[in-house]
Amino acid sequence: MQYFDQPLPLAFLKADRNGKIVSYSGIARESFDLSEGHLKGIIDEESIEKLIQYSWEPGLDPVKLELNMKTRETPLSLFEVHIQWDSEDYANMLFLPKDSSNENLMDKLMQLQQRLSSTDFELLEKKKSWSRC
Repeated sequence: MQYFDQPLPLAFLKADRNGKIVSYSGIARESFDLSEGHLKGIIDEESIEKLIQYSWEPGLDPVKLELNMKTRETPLSLFEVHIQWDSEDYANMLFLPKDSSNENLMDKLMQLQQRLSSTDFELLEKKKSWSRC
């Protein structure tokens, strides 16, 4: 693997058709454990299948996917991945971490859903007790 010594604002990797990482940026080295030298070491298994299915055929058009990545900080993190194949048959990949601002909304939604389930159960219990009277 070769270190790509250019200042980039996002993690960058270049991989061959077998998934072997041939070069990487400083942010990629900081974000991911690249010791295996292979995409399988940093991408979740199910996301690897998604990657192969939707983007592993070289083409002229860039492809954008959401993949679960194994980062140094967390076991799984969602990234938006932009892939462009070059003339030498390498996948050039940029990794944009998905914004976690939606997580707060999802937490609130889950709390509301739990409260609603609890309220439904309480109403059902009250209805049963009224029908017995």
